Amino acid sequence: FEKEEKPISVPRRMAKQCALVLKCCKDKVDSYYEKALEQGGKAVLSPAVRPFGSYLAYVEDPAGLLIEIASNERYDYNK
Repeated sequence: FEKEEKPISVPRRMAKQCALVLKCCKDKVDSYYEKALEQGGKAVLSPAVRPFGSYLAYVEDPAGLLIEIASNERYDYNK
């Protein structure tokens, strides 16, 4: 996390309705998100730091299923 980023909240209903949760390192979240969009996915929430400290994004696949792409690293707001 090189740049300062403001957290964006995620509606609870989204987090509970995910058909797939893909955990990866932070630098892969952006590339997997872009790849999903290239393959026909629909942007739901672009990659960003969320209030609970994770860097994640949401996409909807062509069948309408929600996918969470999330970093397993925590953002330290005290840095």
